[in-house]
Amino acid sequence: MRAFYINPLSVNEQCHSENEVFELLNELVVCFEYLLPAITKRRTELLYDSSIESRQFITDQYLISSINKLQKTDPDIKRLWFIYTKNRVVHVGSTLSQTTITSGGCSGQISGVITNDERIKQAKWLSFGGNPLSCMTRYNVSQSDSTDFDVDNASTFDLLKNLLPLYEASSKHRKVPYLDNERKEWVAPMALNPQEAQSLLLMSLKENGDRWAFDEKQKKFYRFKLTHIDKAIYHGFEVNESEISQDLLKKLR
Repeated sequence: MRAFYINPLSVNEQCHSENEVFELLNELVVCFEYLLPAITKRRTELLYDSSIESRQFITDQYLISSINKLQKTDPDIKRLWFIYTKNRVVHVGSTLSQTTITSGGCSGQISGVITNDERIKQAKWLSFGGNPLSCMTRYNVSQSDSTDFDVDNASTFDLLKNLLPLYEASSKHRKVPYLDNERKEWVAPMALNPQEAQSLLLMSLKENGDRWAFDEKQKKFYRFKLTHIDKAIYHGFEVNESEISQDLLKKLR
């Protein structure tokens, strides 16, 4: 299962106003919303470390205090933050370790006490922006009681998308099946719009190099194949149930 760790050390006194807090919070909530289909389907986990609550966006003002001071917006970013971090997360271990994160090409570092749960070593990290280090896309993490490890990091929605499979429509697959006269074969349809297909791709499971998904609304199965060998960019099309292994069918439904 894919996991994203909400990085407590990225809350590092980088804000000077409520508006700056809002902008950083909004960016991460947008990421959560994008991941929601996969979270709901239990293809992705958000790992939550309660040590984040003792960090500060604004000097002498703890995270929760800063968030509670935000005005109601449309959508209500403050409310969404609490919904996700209370109801949509998986809590990591409470055993803490002194930790330092650095990144190549950046002279700074951030240190503090966070969990030493093994799951954060395998996860991608979601960090608040606002300083040069937190915007880096790869961290080296050093904890006092374990071997150093590297993690991929995203602090914006665009950077998050780079850590996930991306859908790209193919002109070959139209909304309805058709006969390819040159190849003398029927071409499978792709009736979903790009947004629907992207959500389905995030819910997909990988088998034999391809990704497979079940659209519960339409009760149809889809197969996604790599469009670019060196990039996680996929196109997709509808498939019959008979084309899917029984083991995979059980997992998809």
